Amino acid sequence: MTLFRMRPGRNIEAISLPAAGGVPLDGVARLVLAGGKTCVLLAAGDVAVNGIPALPAVCLAERDEIRAGGQTYFLAAESCARCNSVLAAGQRVIFCPSCRSVHHEECWGYAAQCAGCDRETADERGPQ
Repeated sequence: MTLFRMRPGRNIEAISLPAAGGVPLDGVARLVLAGGKTCVLLAAGDVAVNGIPALPAVCLAERDEIRAGGQTYFLAAESCARCNSVLAAGQRVIFCPSCRSVHHEECWGYAAQCAGCDRETADERGPQ
């Protein structure tokens, strides 16, 4: 899995999850990869997961939204929902607002509906 951070101007930054040590989230939380596959959020401040205030430790699942320190993050698969190619840092991607599956920008508009649900792709324009 990869952590994606929403940047100003609707750009998205991919952050790789290291096998040890974790990733600090703006001084209020840390995301740790446990056992190679389980992501654990350790919260110490104003943090929410999927809109709900986070407990001090939360096991995360793919497509979870994390809000920490005024930033928004998404935990997502390392591949595009439509073409299954790897998502790389710096690529423009779109998160489906309904199911939160991640697509390359060009793959989002390739078909009339999201690859993960029945959301019409014409509803959303530009990177999310």
